[in-house]
Amino acid sequence: MNSQISQPNAADVAEAYRQCAAIAGRGIPNLYLAARFFKSPVIYNAFCAAYASMRIIDDVVDELPDRENLSELQKKQLLGKIQDWLGNVRDAFALEPDEGPVWLALSDMFSKFDLPTDPWENLAAAMVMDIEMPYFKDWRTLQKYMQGASVAPAVVFMHLVLTRLEDDEYICEWSFDEVVEATEDLAIFCYWTHILRDASRDLEIGEQGLVYIPLSELTQFGLAPDDLRRMKSEKKATFAFKAMAEHLFRRARTHEQKGRHHLANVAKTADLDRVFALDFLIDIYSATLDKIEKIDFDIFAEDGELSLDEKRNILEYTIAEDGVDADEARKIFETVFRDA
Repeated sequence: MNSQISQPNAADVAEAYRQCAAIAGRGIPNLYLAARFFKSPVIYNAFCAAYASMRIIDDVVDELPDRENLSELQKKQLLGKIQDWLGNVRDAFALEPDEGPVWLALSDMFSKFDLPTDPWENLAAAMVMDIEMPYFKDWRTLQKYMQGASVAPAVVFMHLVLTRLEDDEYICEWSFDEVVEATEDLAIFCYWTHILRDASRDLEIGEQGLVYIPLSELTQFGLAPDDLRRMKSEKKATFAFKAMAEHLFRRARTHEQKGRHHLANVAKTADLDRVFALDFLIDIYSATLDKIEKIDFDIFAEDGELSLDEKRNILEYTIAEDGVDADEARKIFETVFRDA
């Protein structure tokens, strides 16, 4: 945690956090939905500032019309934007934020919470990979990418889950490395779920679409990116795709099982509201995998995304599992979707 260099205007900081919450909550990503169950406004605001800062650069890369055919000049300009963004993060960490509400809120967050810039550095490295390679060669390459694209925001979330307020200071008794160890498998499990769920939808991004399944995995099952595009057009998965998806499904479940082994230790440290938030998040992704399996892995014919009612059912399951105040949890959930 850094010590405060100068005291910013409280009203400006409050407004900065409000704007960060709007950015973080856009589209109601699962990580944001889970964070809404944090009872502490300070810890919730910290999440929003961190997540909003990450979404800024992620959106720049996601909105590229055609990553596969970027010119060298375009790549240079984009790599410059990534470095500028990382410079903004480092300035916020030094408590000398650049102009803009996100950087003001992020700087305030760094002044309160003992987080290094590693997650942001890893995200920047992943964004560079997005620019430099239109496809992932193999699982090892994708796993490296996941350290920034998935593990980075998840580690911030887990750090905040494990943080306690003691003598007016926010303390995480776990070392950063311990937090990463407890988070990594769960984050990879969630990202594999995203890849499977969104394999069809990702093909709508840009002119060529995005393919996150590594080429080596596709080749193992006699597939290529153009085969995915044809399946999307025909709205039907082939037997080969279903076999590959089941293979990736099993890999995701393996990471889920390994990650869940850490949850007992997390529960010993974290307050109940944040244990619930984490459990709810994991239950959402686990149920998403269940749904993908139920539709026989044909995400081209049926949407693997959970409906609002399905998420309500998961909420009820996690409420019963963790024993939190049911009325309060339901109210928070309905408020998130009502205000979207």
